Amino acid sequence: MRTIQSIPFAALGMGAALTVLWGVADPIAAYAEVKVVEADGYYIMGDGPEENPAVAKERARVAARRAAIEQAGICVESISEVEMSRLTGDEIRTISANVLEVQEAEVASEVLGGTTIQYHCHIKARVDTSDITQQLHQERRQLEDAARQNKELEEQFARVRAELAELKERYKTATEAEKQEINREVKRNEDEFTAVQWNVKGRELNDKKDYHGAIECLQKAIELAPKCALPWSDMGYAYNDLGNYDKAIECYQKAIELDPKYANPWKHMGTSYYQMGNYEKAVECFRKAIQLDPDYEGAKEGLALAQAKL
Repeated sequence: MRTIQSIPFAALGMGAALTVLWGVADPIAAYAEVKVVEADGYYIMGDGPEENPAVAKERARVAARRAAIEQAGICVESISEVEMSRLTGDEIRTISANVLEVQEAEVASEVLGGTTIQYHCHIKARVDTSDITQQLHQERRQLEDAARQNKELEEQFARVRAELAELKERYKTATEAEKQEINREVKRNEDEFTAVQWNVKGRELNDKKDYHGAIECLQKAIELAPKCALPWSDMGYAYNDLGNYDKAIECYQKAIELDPKYANPWKHMGTSYYQMGNYEKAVECFRKAIQLDPDYEGAKEGLALAQAKL
């Protein structure tokens, strides 16, 4: 069973369909079972601007994963009610993504007509209900933080997906000159999609304590999407966990420079200052995070600890 990780729920595929089969695959104990999930995701390419087939396949794969996570969420919510655990929708999605063990995620293509191709990903996955129970019993703050980080990735996926849909719509009535510009914008959109995928991989490696591997992935995300604050903030997490607090703070500051309203790097910069013993700066950072997000419980807890030290 893995610890809670930040694995994305949102998908960039233009469609996701559910053909889900719940069934007991392997009883673990009298109170636990392994359920099998099957889900499908689709992405259509060729009916609009120029697109990279490799990226189109990934969009279908992410759409299928999203569909599978939705179904895993039904099980998570059911068990949480039995365990008397009150979970938010973000927390349910975070646990669902974490306990979902994908076994197959093959992508097939089908020509629908002319240059139009439909990519279809069929996922088979397992959900161990004992993993859900164990995660429900973990520290609530850990789950809240993981859900917050997971939501960041969801929002990035949603932004890129919405932008692509808008570009495709514009392409339908565009002039030839406008179509060339839209093709360039689609290429940038694909880079941002791939950057989020590298961001996901970086978080997974950071959760596994492979901090140097995480930093490499996040650097690739930054190269593809240099104006995105998220990978800079995540790189700060990795440097902080390595004990390189000065470098972590540099990363958080870069994230804030790119997105001044981004609360997370302020909170985590406060954590780095706290670990360095600079409680005055920690208090300043935690207060700024709370100012930007009054519901940020982790920042409130950090502020209380730093004030206590003072």
